[in-house]
Order: sequence, then structure tokens, then C-alpha cells
Amino acid sequence: MCLDERTNRVEDFIDSLEQTSVTWAAVACVEEVTIESQAAATSMAAKKAVTNAIGQDIFSGKSDPAALLHDGTQDQYSDYEKHLRKQISADFDNSFQYEICPVHLTFIQDADRTYPQSNAADYIAGYIREKLDNDHTIGDLPFENIHRLDPSWIRTAGESVPFYQLAEFDPIREDRLRSRILSWLIGKGIPQDPEPTTQDPYRDIVTQITDESVRKYLLTEVETE
Repeated sequence: MCLDERTNRVEDFIDSLEQTSVTWAAVACVEEVTIESQAAATSMAAKKAVTNAIGQDIFSGKSDPAALLHDGTQDQYSDYEKHLRKQISADFDNSFQYEICPVHLTFIQDADRTYPQSNAADYIAGYIREKLDNDHTIGDLPFENIHRLDPSWIRTAGESVPFYQLAEFDPIREDRLRSRILSWLIGKGIPQDPEPTTQDPYRDIVTQITDESVRKYLLTEVETE
């Protein structure tokens, strides 16, 4: 796939998101990239996505907790993660947690292969990076959800939020694809050293999906592969 075709596909995908209740945001580090600025961009993008969801059908307020799902393996000794935990503590402070909703930081290995939201974020990030690398500015991009990092957003002091670990389940024996789909649907992770099971709740869980298009695709396209 050529670069122009890939760019057009991502732009079409973003346009299609605008026709749904799904909200998103991106924050780009245009100046010097540091672990502090990366942490701030990650946290603020999540905050803007959550606040954009207020009033949408997908969000029911403080009784509906959110997960900031970070792609990759958790490493509590990483300087980046130390800054990210402080940044999230500041951005999603007690007032936000009470007035808007609780936000929990968690990590999952290969999240982009499990959660469509993470995969979509990768495509959008690649699109932004390609544009900025080719002398475009944030203002040139046709989407108002893309922001330039404001240095005043960076927080380097304060308390740190804890990590949260997703509950885990035993994947289906010899069926990685359906196991990843189940992980997404039930909000549980697959352990690093899993013990696969012959039990297969795939059809029972998928048939409960209310969206007809998603349900039909997962039953007719995926289940038969």
C-alpha cells in the first residue's frame, strides 16, 4: 500500500469516527521530546477523550469508571512510567475522579492486537507522525481532536497513581484470535504463561452484543476462520 493510499484510508477512518459516539484525542510533542513530555501527551490525550465523551451514549458519568489502557508490559522501574503515574495523578485528580469518573491506569502486552481502540490509536498516531515529519503543522491537519502539547501541561511533582492489573482468563486452546476477541469483550487479559482450556464461551458471549454489524461479523467472519 502506497503512502498516499494509507493516508487517505486513515483520514476516511477518522471521518467515519465522527459519525459515531466514539470520542478520541491526540496530543503531539512537536518540540523536544522527553519522557516528561511523552507522559504529559499520553495523559492529556486520555483526559480530552474522556471529557469529549460527556453527554455521549457511551459514557454514563462517575458511575462508569474508565481504564487508561497502555500498550506494553508494565515496568514500575521505568522513568517514563514514573512520570506517567504522576501526570495522571495531576490530570485526573480527586475532583475529576468525583465529578467526572474514576480513571485507572493499566498496561497490557500487545494491546494493539487485542483491543481495536489501541489498534486505531496506532494508525492515527502513525498518520500524525508522517504528516509532521513531512513539514506539516498541527494546524494543517483537518481534525480538531489533534492538539499540540502545551508545556504548561507537564507535571513533574506530586503523588503517583497506582497500577491496576486486568483480571485474567484462560485462553481457548489453539485459538489465539478468538481468545484475543474474548479478552477485548470481557475486559480481561491473557496471562504471560497461559494455561489454555478446552472451554469455549465465544458464541455465548458474542451473541449478547447488541450491535448487529459487530455481532454478525464476529459470528460469521471470525468464528468460521
